[in-house]
Amino acid sequence: MSKTALRVLSDGTKEMVNIEEINQMNRFDHFICGGENPHTRQICEVEVTPVLRRDAPHFRAIKAHIPGCLNDESEAATIIQHLDITGRTTTIGALLTICGRGEHEGNKGEPRHRDAKPVSGGETEDVEDEVHARRILRKARNPRNLKELCALLVKSDLNDLYTNVPIGDIIVDHRNVHEYRQKGLRDGQMAVILCSRIGREYIDELAPADRKNKGGVILKDAYSYEDRENPLLLFIDGSKAVKSKIFGAPKGNIIAIFGRWHPISPDTPNVCVCDHIYEGQVFVATKDFFAQ
Repeated sequence: MSKTALRVLSDGTKEMVNIEEINQMNRFDHFICGGENPHTRQICEVEVTPVLRRDAPHFRAIKAHIPGCLNDESEAATIIQHLDITGRTTTIGALLTICGRGEHEGNKGEPRHRDAKPVSGGETEDVEDEVHARRILRKARNPRNLKELCALLVKSDLNDLYTNVPIGDIIVDHRNVHEYRQKGLRDGQMAVILCSRIGREYIDELAPADRKNKGGVILKDAYSYEDRENPLLLFIDGSKAVKSKIFGAPKGNIIAIFGRWHPISPDTPNVCVCDHIYEGQVFVATKDFFAQ
């Protein structure tokens, strides 16, 4: 909830206004967020509308803020304020190890990648690195669980790099699921896939015959109901706690699965299976959490 916004005038110029300046006469003017991503310096131009509540007046965004906008107060955006968005001191494999520890092993702390080096302001080579270094020293850390990793991924642009890997290679969501339905995932690709349960009545229609009776759980991508394409089908081999978490998910929630994936056959690139997973590799939340 922001107290300020940019008002766009008829000639295209913009002026910063405070919510206290807005009344019933000017509440329908054209307002945009005006918040900034402090690292890219990009201004968020999503439309906002005044909410003239007597106890807490504020500007509310009509659509999602740009990644990193300081006015984004969604749960995911709040989480990543404490995270290093570069991933320079970890790897995707290390994060998969953290999430994939057995249910009875406990959290023994984050494994440090052997090649990772601590970041300090004295090691920067240019201004951009210096900005990142200051942010990392001030408050940034690596994700400690899948919820935090999901927050980082959904609030980042697909072309951004994390652990020197494009975000679009680490998450499959509404922004790139069409491509993955057509081409599938690479063999061994480590990624978070946003899924939903599939009705038993559709399994015979969608799942390959040689996979139906092999146990495990069959899921589909979380956005297949919106399209008329064949969904991304996912065969999950997990512990009892994993199955309980999946089947106990409230209807309509999205199930995020973080695993190492393998295509079943070149003839069916939209059908994938993951290595055995543990409870920490499953995160369930409402759709709002995964909105960019």
